[in-house]
Amino acid sequence: EKQKNADENKSYHNAAMQSVVTKKDNVLQKKEEQNTLLKSIVEKKTDIYETGVFRRIIERVESHEDTCSSLPVSPDIEERKDTHAALWAKNTTTGLPFLPEFGIARAFKDWLSLSSEEKIKIRSGANYSPPALHGEEMGAGECRLPPSSSCHVSNVTAVLMSHATNRLVTLTLGLKGIASWSMVGEIILVWNSDRSLLENDKNGQRLLYWHNLSTHPLRIFFSLENGLPNCLLNRYHPMIQPKYEALMYFDDDGPFFSEAAMSTVGFELWRRNSDVQVGCFPRNIRFNSKRMLEAEKEMTLRSIQQAVGSQGIGAEMQEEVGGKVGDGQKQPEFIPTCRTTEGEKLTNNYNTFPHFAAHFILPSGSFLHRNYLCFIFHPALEELRRYVLDHPTKPDDITMSSLVSQLSGKAPRVFPRRINEQKQEAESNTAPMLETPAEEQNRRRLLWTDNMDIWAEIREEAINSVNGYFGSVNPGSVGWCAGTEYHKEKKKFSKMEKHHQCEPYFPTLNLVPWINEGMLGYNQCGL
Repeated sequence: EKQKNADENKSYHNAAMQSVVTKKDNVLQKKEEQNTLLKSIVEKKTDIYETGVFRRIIERVESHEDTCSSLPVSPDIEERKDTHAALWAKNTTTGLPFLPEFGIARAFKDWLSLSSEEKIKIRSGANYSPPALHGEEMGAGECRLPPSSSCHVSNVTAVLMSHATNRLVTLTLGLKGIASWSMVGEIILVWNSDRSLLENDKNGQRLLYWHNLSTHPLRIFFSLENGLPNCLLNRYHPMIQPKYEALMYFDDDGPFFSEAAMSTVGFELWRRNSDVQVGCFPRNIRFNSKRMLEAEKEMTLRSIQQAVGSQGIGAEMQEEVGGKVGDGQKQPEFIPTCRTTEGEKLTNNYNTFPHFAAHFILPSGSFLHRNYLCFIFHPALEELRRYVLDHPTKPDDITMSSLVSQLSGKAPRVFPRRINEQKQEAESNTAPMLETPAEEQNRRRLLWTDNMDIWAEIREEAINSVNGYFGSVNPGSVGWCAGTEYHKEKKKFSKMEKHHQCEPYFPTLNLVPWINEGMLGYNQCGL
């Protein structure tokens, strides 16, 4: 009987101990799960800071470099020797050497190898403004990517830049119109010349009057007085200290688009896609290799899938992309460009403004999140900025747009630069406008100077140099019509058209999906 009681007590004790151990294991397991979740959250949060962003770009560049090294020699490369882009590196049209191919990886590696003290010392130098101007831009002393959407933002800072008085009439008229828009809370004019030029000009005096008027949104930033040279990149410098997260850019000679296009349509698209550049002057890069052309077609479809999300698309396109989107479909990827190994050359399509497959955005009529200013003037990108200053075309548009795409890992988004009146809808549906308007062609001739061919050649030289530096081109944009009945897929198209089109090219407000309740994208923010 005593033995029986002892065995029962021992069994009870063992069971109690096992229960304690089990509970302890459960607590430890739960704690481990919490730590894993916390680590995941921290890693995800850290991923938006510059260290995580730079590492992600390094991985992308090295992967693309491996891709180029592993490709078989193109069978038609001998036929393309005359257009072999690598020859430019030895004898460029401008005489300016190419940026090193895949060079951004080395630049970021060099920066990441520095100690914290060395980074602080460099950042405190005269060429770099302290980036922590606004709380959301920096964390742990680093630049930070903006959020994917910014529905809370209701005001914008308009940024214009000029340096000569001969454009002040156009600038002043455009600025006067922008100042009346309800969404515009601040206007910054980056003035890249002496203050005296404004003081001695009639329109300049008006600008100075508005600048000194406390009730007017205009604030003039005098670049030279702040230690900056006359440079196109000054409009992206953190020292301009914009008040609002959303930055809206215009060139000093315009074109200045309507409030309906910029506020009702463009700004609303940016609020839903604040981590990318959003604009209405898109440009397309053409490829000369079969590999890149096939990749472009696939990435365009993936980009459409990503933009449309879980909502359905046309039956014909559903069949081509393999059913409904949103169910494990592959994300759009950057397209490697193999200049040296494959002789791949990028050309600039300056004849159209395509809604689909646009790879960079011209500044006028574009939106950008304030956080990107910290990145654009990051010390690690000194080599890239120096190239912009030294190149005769000063390709700040190509460079900045490509950089933002690389940082965000996404292509830019596009909206129509003109909104038709309701009565024009029928006409626009039957005759979509795909060509460049005459007034915009005239504006481009101002850039071409006396020889269009030479200008086009050196612009393409810059496109190849900058994109070669990153080692890839972004997947390309999607049009305003993606996911709607106005998205048309053309089976036959000329070299001047893209495979996917929006018809009408310039819509009425009731056709733009993200500003109409119940349509694609509206619920991301609402109005």
